[in-house]
Amino acid sequence: MIGINLIIKPIYIVGIDIQVQNQLGPNAYGDFFSLFAFVFLFQFFLDAGIQNFNTSELSGQNEKIRSVFKYRLGSKLLLSILFSVIVLTVCLIIYEESRFLDLLPWVIGIQIMNSLFLYARSHFSMFGDFVIESLFSALDKLIMIFLVGYLLYFHDEQISIQSFVFAYFLSVSIACIASFTVLSVRYSLVSVAFSWSHFKVLLSKSFPFALVFLFMSLYTRMDAFMLERLVDDESYSAGVYASGYRIYEAFNMLGYLFAALLLPMFSHLISRRESVNSLVETALDLMISIAMLISILGILFRSELMSFIYLDANVMYDRSFAWLMASFFFICVSYIYGTLITAGQSLKKFNFIFMIGIAINWSLNFLLIPKHHAEGAAMATFVTQFFVVLSQIILAYTLFDLRFNGIKVIRAIVLGAFIVGVVFLLKRYLALNWLYIFSISAIISGIIPFIIGQVKLKTITELVKKQ
Repeated sequence: MIGINLIIKPIYIVGIDIQVQNQLGPNAYGDFFSLFAFVFLFQFFLDAGIQNFNTSELSGQNEKIRSVFKYRLGSKLLLSILFSVIVLTVCLIIYEESRFLDLLPWVIGIQIMNSLFLYARSHFSMFGDFVIESLFSALDKLIMIFLVGYLLYFHDEQISIQSFVFAYFLSVSIACIASFTVLSVRYSLVSVAFSWSHFKVLLSKSFPFALVFLFMSLYTRMDAFMLERLVDDESYSAGVYASGYRIYEAFNMLGYLFAALLLPMFSHLISRRESVNSLVETALDLMISIAMLISILGILFRSELMSFIYLDANVMYDRSFAWLMASFFFICVSYIYGTLITAGQSLKKFNFIFMIGIAINWSLNFLLIPKHHAEGAAMATFVTQFFVVLSQIILAYTLFDLRFNGIKVIRAIVLGAFIVGVVFLLKRYLALNWLYIFSISAIISGIIPFIIGQVKLKTITELVKKQ
C-alpha cells in the first residue's frame, strides 16, 4: 500500500524536483520557495481545521459522512474565496518585486487545489479504503513526473520558474478532479450545498484544529520567508535552505503517511474507550527505526549527498542539510504523538505547545539567520522540533495513560549507536566510492533493527491488521 509512494516519490524527488532546482539555480527557486511558504501560512483561512476535525469526528460513520459532505464541501469552497482575497491583499502590500507577483496567482491556485485534494483523499481513509488513499497520495507527483519531466528533458528551451509553477498547478488540479470523480462514482458523495448555520457550527468545532495547523505553520514555514526578508542576497540563502529542506520534506512524507493512517485508527480506539498503548508502541518501533536510519545516514554523508545532488553545492548546503536531517528524527516521532493528541481532540494544551514553539523558532531565526543564513534557519528548526516533540510526548503520556517501556528506549539508543558505528567503520576502512559505502551502510543499518529486536515482522503485520 505504501509501496506506490516509495516508488513514485523518490522518482519525483531525484528526477524532477532536484533537476528543477539545478536548472533554475538557488536564486530563482528560492523566490518560489519563500513565496510558497509565505502563502502557506494563510492555510488557516483555507482549511480552518475542517479536514482534521472531519477525520476525527466521522471516521467509520459512513452515513453521517454522506449527510454532511455537501455542506462541508460548500464551506471549503467559500473559504477558498476568502483565502484568495486575504492572500492577494497581504502580498500586494508586502511584495513590490514583479518576480514574486507574477508567480502569486499560480501559487494561490496550487494551495487551493491541494487543500481540496487532501480533503477528498481524507474520505478514503474514513471509509477504510486505505489502498485507494495511498494510490491517490502519489497521483499528483506522478502527473508532475510527466508534465515537468517533459519540460526538463524533451522541451527545446530550459525550464523557467513560471512554466514549473504552472505545471505544478495543473498536476494538483488534475489529481484533485480525479479524487472527487472517484468519490462520486464509488460513494455517490460529490454534491455541493451551503448553509450558514452549518458553516458557523462547523467553524466553531473545527477552530481548535485550525489553531493547531496555524501554529504548526508559523514555526515550520516562516523560516523560508524570513530568509528572503532578513538576508539581502536575492533569495540565494532561501534557495540553499530549500535544497536541503525539500529532501527533508520529502522524507517527511513517510511521517505524513503514518499520520494519515494512524489518525482514523486512534480516533476509532478512543471513541470506543479502548487502550491506544499497543498501537502507539507498534507504530513507534517502526517509525524510530526508519527515522534514525535516514537521519544518521543523511548527517554522516551530508557533503557527499549535497555535492552529488546539486550542481552549486558548497559548505552552506552541507551544514544546513545536516541540521535538517537531525530535525527529521524529532518530527517523525512527533507524527506519532501529535496524531494521537489530535485524534483525542485534546487541543488546548497542544496549541499551547505550538505557541511556545513559535516563540522559540522566531526568536532563534531573528538571532541566527542574519549571521548564519541558511544554516541558522536549520539550527532554529532543530531546536524547535526537539522542544515540540518532547512536549508532545509528555502531554500524550499524561492524557492517555501510556506506559513507559525502558527496554524500548535502550533499544533505540543501541540502534543509533550501531548505525553510527557501522557507518564510521565503513567510511574509515573501505577504500570504495562513497556511493558503494553509502549503499552498504544503508543495507546493514536496515537489518540492525531486526537483529536487536527493535522491529519484528510481527510488528509490521500487527500494524497492517490494525489498519
